Amino acid sequence: MPGTVTLYIDESGDVGFKPNSSEVFVIGYLVAGKPLRLSNDLNKLRRRLSKRLASRYPSSSSARTGKRCVRRSSA
Repeated sequence: MPGTVTLYIDESGDVGFKPNSSEVFVIGYLVAGKPLRLSNDLNKLRRRLSKRLASRYPSSSSARTGKRCVRRSSA
């Protein structure tokens, strides 16, 4: 659709109303004019990082472990 953008928003932490609350609350956003291209680029990056992690840590369970790490850190 022309003139349409996709907005991705994520938050981390909490606002601090409980004694064990985190000290930091962060909101991040990404505006994507071409979400399909963004998805493809992120998949390429995940594959590349997975290969790099697998070569550094050969005892880990293949490239799947790297993919999980990338997803966790980017969320």
